[in-house]
Amino acid sequence: MQDGVGGDDVHIVAVDLRRAIDEKGEAGGFGGGKDHRHSGVGADVGQRARTRLVDAQAPLRGDRGDRNDLDGAVGRREEISAAIGRHRAGEVVEGHIDAHLVTVDLECGVRVVATYARSVTEISAPVQRSPLLERAGAVAGDGIDAGVAAHYGDPMREQRRLVAGEAVVDLSHRGVVRLSGPDRLSWLHSISTAQLTNLPPLTSTETLILSPKGRIEHDLHLVDDGEHLWVTVEPGTAPALTAWLNSMKFMLRVEIVDVSETYAVVGEPVVHEWTTEDAPAVMAWVDQWPRLGEDSVSYSGTGAHPAEGRAWREVIVPREELLAYVGERALSGTWAAEAERVAAWRPRLGVDTDHKSIAHELDWLRTAVHLHKGCYRGQETIARVHNLGRPPRRLVFLHLDGSGHALPEPGASIEVPGQPRPVGQLTSVARHYVDGPIGLAVIKRNTPTDIDLSVGGISAAQTVVVEP
Repeated sequence: MQDGVGGDDVHIVAVDLRRAIDEKGEAGGFGGGKDHRHSGVGADVGQRARTRLVDAQAPLRGDRGDRNDLDGAVGRREEISAAIGRHRAGEVVEGHIDAHLVTVDLECGVRVVATYARSVTEISAPVQRSPLLERAGAVAGDGIDAGVAAHYGDPMREQRRLVAGEAVVDLSHRGVVRLSGPDRLSWLHSISTAQLTNLPPLTSTETLILSPKGRIEHDLHLVDDGEHLWVTVEPGTAPALTAWLNSMKFMLRVEIVDVSETYAVVGEPVVHEWTTEDAPAVMAWVDQWPRLGEDSVSYSGTGAHPAEGRAWREVIVPREELLAYVGERALSGTWAAEAERVAAWRPRLGVDTDHKSIAHELDWLRTAVHLHKGCYRGQETIARVHNLGRPPRRLVFLHLDGSGHALPEPGASIEVPGQPRPVGQLTSVARHYVDGPIGLAVIKRNTPTDIDLSVGGISAAQTVVVEP
């Protein structure tokens, strides 16, 4: 059980829809006490829940019922999962899936957010409201960035301040996981994509957790302090990551704890690793993007990368010290940070990924994958695509026509004028203080590189990120 808003308890359960429907004969009719295991995440399915889950970007395709109803999940080829919440003050009244994001609204007003992947169901407690939302002008974010400020009244000025090193970003909605024990590095090395054995203290790196078929499930930003390995992850994903890691440790000397409730994250344009002068921060992860890691490769060619010289780190601070750490420094919202991320061609889990994403499509090998380390889950896909072919899709950077006032929403189809079918999907969109409207999209590999694209009727000039 996890504490919810107003002191009420919220219990979130995860179920494998295919198994649940096959066993019970109908969607939503889940009997009490049935335990479904799904990539290490147990689900104690309690009361009957009335909900409707709609996946606007990848509609459920079934052999009976409305294709957007739970009944339609029976015939879907890929296994999917959904989060269903139970609350003492009321039952689930509405839910929907948006890419990897599941939102469930409860009658009591609590919104439960969860994410899902092909093999791992990622569950989160209700979004914590950051105390920095009390700052003047703060406008709360939504979706994956709910719980912190999207901006503080002037997104363009905030972006300039961030680039100039004059502001910090509230990322206290990110999850924090702490690993301890003498086997922590060698063990995590054996189940993830990066080279982690003998990782020196205060050395930041990044690793991915893949499905058995090589699909991206988790992105771990990690740094070791000599006693503990500190990991920051996307909002809402820490509980499922912790559960899966605990299911994989067997008899090894490692302890994994989700410490998201006691530690918060602050983003800042700083390039140096943590020092004692950073107190009350306990640790900091420095983003290595776009620098090539040891024995890795770039899929974006040999030209200059727009993120060269980019400074960014995530500082881990005790939650009770969050306000003290920020102090009187200027704040920039997540809109500003996202605009800089998009301009840097930096992929983000749950935003630029879906249930089919592999690292090659997003140029993620450069910072997160070691090509010649020992065996780990999903390595066959990494090696096969790298050695024998090209990824089926590729990431592109888009300059969007800014003559109109509205921007296309993430998830909008990418089209080639004159072709009847979409060639991809817009994954990220932002307004940049220099470049104007920009975005990232994942499109089919064979889409010509020398043509303009269209997103929701808006013209988009593409820049190749991952070469076809």
